[in-house]
Amino acid sequence: MTHFGGTELDYVEMILRVPPQTLEAVTHVLQEHGSGGVVIDDEGAARVRAYFAADETLEERLRNLRGALARLSVFFPGLAAGGAAGETGDEAVWWYEEERLVSDEDWANAWKAYWKPLRIGERLVVVPSWEEYRQAAGDVVVRLDPGMAFGTGTHASTALALRLLEREMMPGMAVLDVGTGSGILAIAAALLGAGSVVALDIDPVAVRVARENTAKNRVADRVEVIHGEAASRPDASADLVVANITADVLMAIAGDLVRVLRPGGTLILSGILLQEARRVAEAFDRPGVARRHALEQDGWTALVLDRLP
Repeated sequence: MTHFGGTELDYVEMILRVPPQTLEAVTHVLQEHGSGGVVIDDEGAARVRAYFAADETLEERLRNLRGALARLSVFFPGLAAGGAAGETGDEAVWWYEEERLVSDEDWANAWKAYWKPLRIGERLVVVPSWEEYRQAAGDVVVRLDPGMAFGTGTHASTALALRLLEREMMPGMAVLDVGTGSGILAIAAALLGAGSVVALDIDPVAVRVARENTAKNRVADRVEVIHGEAASRPDASADLVVANITADVLMAIAGDLVRVLRPGGTLILSGILLQEARRVAEAFDRPGVARRHALEQDGWTALVLDRLP
């Protein structure tokens, strides 16, 4: 493994080419393993750029990332890691094109070049903090700078969570956002009328970024961003809980998510590959919880569950 001894303002840019059918899954894995931004600059050839902070955890994160990418073959039979372009027989190959150290400015400029205002659902519009946007009547605009935190709305899992949040939000609700990342779901909840929002994340960088974004959107008075997890808040309760994480984590904390949900409340789960949806649903199949709805997009699914009164 290459060691990068950069400062806190340096990032590693990893460029990959992957089979197009694996694009959504690969970008999700990259973000799971700490990428502060994933840019798809050639969907036809599935060319992906990912950026990672060059800190003392970099080598371990990249090692774990390579292992996670290799395990995608469980969902895409015939997929294998390789060092050269193309396909080998019937075997689809993903490989690394380049890995290099870049400055904070280079990373920021690369990210900004590809992210534009995005309408999600009927009213929500996610706008990069550096972009001008003329707001139309009825628009609910979330202004965002993701920094080194996951969550811009461009990934299907975030878009699904936002669409369901727009549908399920009722004025005055108490909302819990587990794994807040950039804070996008917590901010959207506040702008859609939540009475209060608690946003949790175990990543201190995400906590800092989410706090900055709540201030940008002038909802810091209603959104409390906390470094922690649902299990660490035994007295927490909410009318609506949203968790856009990963299938394995959702299953691991299923009990905590149900516990903090008030009777009559709603639970939105996202970050789930279609192949994983059944296992996730079964993990939440417990007394007092009813599955109500599922929404799909680009190979991903989100689930809506109710806690019975």
